[in-house]
Amino acid sequence: VENIRNSSKGLLDLISQILDFSKIDSGHMTFEKVPFSIRKLSEEIRQILRQQAKEKGLYLHLHMDEKLPGSVVGDPLRLRQVLMNLIGNAVKFTNQGGIDVVIRPVKFLEGNRCLIRFEVIDTGIGVKEESIEKIFQPFTQSDASITRKYGGTGLGLPICSQIIAQSGDRTHRLRVVSEAGRGSTFYFELDYEIAREEDTRTQSSSKNPPDCSGKTILLVDDSEINIQVQSEILKLCHLNVLTAASGYAAIQRLKAQKGVDLILMDIRMPDMDGYEATKRIRHSKHPDHASIMIIATTANAFADDVKTTLASGMNAHLSKPVDLDTLCALLQSMQL
Repeated sequence: VENIRNSSKGLLDLISQILDFSKIDSGHMTFEKVPFSIRKLSEEIRQILRQQAKEKGLYLHLHMDEKLPGSVVGDPLRLRQVLMNLIGNAVKFTNQGGIDVVIRPVKFLEGNRCLIRFEVIDTGIGVKEESIEKIFQPFTQSDASITRKYGGTGLGLPICSQIIAQSGDRTHRLRVVSEAGRGSTFYFELDYEIAREEDTRTQSSSKNPPDCSGKTILLVDDSEINIQVQSEILKLCHLNVLTAASGYAAIQRLKAQKGVDLILMDIRMPDMDGYEATKRIRHSKHPDHASIMIIATTANAFADDVKTTLASGMNAHLSKPVDLDTLCALLQSMQL
């Protein structure tokens, strides 16, 4: 089971990287602007990766300046993606010593903004000077022996580099100082708007599942695994969960069941997709169906996909796999 889990995770990581690279290449990568805590996000990453470091006999230290803003406005998922990759690489390519992650404000800017510097410093194998440019090129690593020994697709750093460039004003870059056999320092700077106090309180409250006792949700998905996983997530919010395996089944379930407060609607399903099912629900003669909240759940997360789901009559869009914090924040915003 452990081998299957590890293999599945490796395949999922590869697919995710290829999808991200495709989004970047086609100009479809989107960025959120929500309040979040860099301090909490970084600590969560350290908790995730410290066991890997410990198993290799490495230290993993997190240093955050006391002047770091409590909450900023930006895209926490993209920052998490970059830091997970950089720190994960540092653990992967370090065999003795350890990793220091340093996060500090460089300067406070006009318009309530702050320029923040992120550094990942390791004592690992390092990179030869003539190979530094290669590591930022897609599907490329510093040399073939690295690929054979450590694995990898050569996509992680190019994706991180593009995320950083597109997160700011395109003057921001992922940079590295390294020496073969003596470790590396990857660093970048991003400017963030400092969140207002009320934004900080809203973000903090989304970390705890809301209590939706007495509310009923209809989960529509043709995948048994998705049904099982999402049902468990929804039950953490104390929701009464109903299920349907297709758009047609969802419509029949709505006719037989009163008091459904929300629908999580998969888009691609046999016999009737989510768009058609939503259209029929919206045009139903039942008085409650025209206003029922419908959230699209789909792996398609391009900006055009989001626009299509909203134009079809749905209220919101969630990317798969559904994240608990994102779902909780959405439920709270809808005051379910």
